[in-house]
Amino acid sequence: MSADVNTDPPARANVSPAVIAAGAVAILALLAFLGYQTLLPKSYAPTTLVKNSGASQQAFVTWAKQKYQEVGGDYSKLAPGDQQRFTTASRGQGKTYFQSFKP
Repeated sequence: MSADVNTDPPARANVSPAVIAAGAVAILALLAFLGYQTLLPKSYAPTTLVKNSGASQQAFVTWAKQKYQEVGGDYSKLAPGDQQRFTTASRGQGKTYFQSFKP
C-alpha cells in the first residue's frame, strides 16, 4: 500500500512588477496623506474657536484684530496675558490662531 506522495513544491503565483509598483505607490500615497494631516499645523478661521457666540464672539474678534495691529503681527510682542488668552481661545494653538487675524 504505497500512497502517492507529491514531493514537488507548490506552484507560486507570478505577480507582475506593475502590480507590485502600483501597490507600493498606493502605500506611499497613504503614508504621505496621513503625515500631511498629522504633522502640519492647523489653520483656524478667526471666528471658529471662540467658545461664546454672538456679542462676546464679535468683541473677541475686534479685540484680537486690534492686538494684531498694535504689535504689528509679532506674537512675541504680546503681553503674556494676551498670549494666554489666544492660547486658551484656540485650545493650545495661540500663535497660529493669532496669525489668522492678519488683515
